[in-house]
Amino acid sequence: MEQPADTLRADQVVLRRWRVTDLDALERAIGESVDHLLPWLPWAAGHSRRQTADFLARSHDQWETGRAFGYAITSGAALIGGCGLHRRIGAGGLDIDRVEIHHDVADPASGAVARRLGFTGSNRRRSRCPLRASRALTSSGA
Repeated sequence: MEQPADTLRADQVVLRRWRVTDLDALERAIGESVDHLLPWLPWAAGHSRRQTADFLARSHDQWETGRAFGYAITSGAALIGGCGLHRRIGAGGLDIDRVEIHHDVADPASGAVARRLGFTGSNRRRSRCPLRASRALTSSGA
């Protein structure tokens, strides 16, 4: 299995490999978005610069070993998000014959994006990512 391209371009968006030099931009993006991230990504509650640096180093190592391929999502010079391809079904796992899209059912807009792209739901399951007990939001995953 070959590695995916380091950079993917589409219209105004570029996906490119994470770089350790993305630390300041990623810290800024997390800080500016933390209130929006908290309901969906529990790690945001206690993130630190060290954890962000560890994430970037881990992303580099995982790319080099072929275990996962993390991308920064950019528009112009701005870092606007991240995504990735992850080997979870062993060697050849990126020979795509199935796509899994996970979103919280409490966030119907996320599911609408997948439906507009032509994906259909096949099953729903409870989230594997437990939310902090102090949050009133429940997560059931889709």
